[in-house]
Amino acid sequence: MRYVFCKFCVALASMAIVLLASCSSGDDAVLQPSVDSVPKVVVPEDIPVSFSPKATDGATRSPIPAGDLATDAVFRVWATKKITGSTTAEEAFINDNARNMVVYDASSGLWRTTGATYYWPDTPETLYDVSFFALYPATAPVTTDIATNKTISYTADSPIDGNTDVLYTMLTTSLTDMLAANKIAVPLQLHHALTQVAFKGKTSDAFQASGWTVTVGGIRVCNINSTGVLDLTTGISPWDPATVTPWTPTATPTLTNYPLTMLDDDDDTTDGIVLTGDVQPLTSTEVIPMLMPQALTPWNPDTHCIYTTDVSTKSATTGGYLAIDLKIYDSTTDSYSIGDENTFETIYVPFCVDPAADSPETVVWHPGYRYTYTITFGSGYDSQGQRLDARLIEVSVSITPWDEVEPTNGIAA
Repeated sequence: MRYVFCKFCVALASMAIVLLASCSSGDDAVLQPSVDSVPKVVVPEDIPVSFSPKATDGATRSPIPAGDLATDAVFRVWATKKITGSTTAEEAFINDNARNMVVYDASSGLWRTTGATYYWPDTPETLYDVSFFALYPATAPVTTDIATNKTISYTADSPIDGNTDVLYTMLTTSLTDMLAANKIAVPLQLHHALTQVAFKGKTSDAFQASGWTVTVGGIRVCNINSTGVLDLTTGISPWDPATVTPWTPTATPTLTNYPLTMLDDDDDTTDGIVLTGDVQPLTSTEVIPMLMPQALTPWNPDTHCIYTTDVSTKSATTGGYLAIDLKIYDSTTDSYSIGDENTFETIYVPFCVDPAADSPETVVWHPGYRYTYTITFGSGYDSQGQRLDARLIEVSVSITPWDEVEPTNGIAA
């Protein structure tokens, strides 16, 4: 690996060779006639590597707007190189964590590594393909294994409302391709690594006609795997929801229960959210939680319970479910069927497509998508998997990339 400590005068002088393409210098990048009279690009030496990063559209809860990164952003980049057309193994090119942070250089208008200037490895005799791997922000709470396996490992902390919006990308290119396309800086299109979830709620027409009022005090997403590994070589957006997520859970999944920030918390109230027949947000629209993408096997109340008791004949579930704190008031009897005036009671709802199925279908969360669950409230299950009321809670979900392009899917619980 060849680098020298940053001297922008050297870097700018080298870049000027490319920009000016002066015919008086033997080191310039110029079109030369080949033996068969087809023009080819002859590359110069000592061309500094620079970058042109962009964020994917709709980077919600990120300091990056759609389009160019803010000039005060900092990200990291790694790179490997391989002789073009060669079958030899890749070699490390940019692999020094002390010198791979990238910042904006106002004097040149380009993004460059700090602490060292890296130069394209090409010579007029030897050309290389270079694979770049980028991660934003530079302080993203991930463990990297890019040099050996091209992966990052991540743990979604609890509460998830404070998790960092991690963005990443991978691009393989070459100096000859860059010059042929009249590009100076390597274009890096950053993509979201995590999944967003949000919840909305309403009561059914039949429920309202019964004179019942539902107040929701809290929601937790439970038995969610919090740790996994992302393969950067296969994990590039946009994602088709029908594909398998590029995230791999750890050998022993760490199942976590995540409380969500409710909408009324934004208003500094704790009275809960009273539902009507119209769909309304339940979780915060300002702080949207982010989770590790994963395949989620739902809880099956027929075979498992939430937690075991001395009288329980079921084992505790490892399947995914919602824990919802609510109270249901019956105006016809002036009494509460769930909870009371001052207390919320917890009911439980499995994540599943068909609650009547023998084996509930796996739900897959993909990176870069927002899953908005709309819950139509009736009743649910207690902790032992016994239904509290004949009325079902129905859950539907809309799945949208963060740039709000629509595919949709339906889920009922």
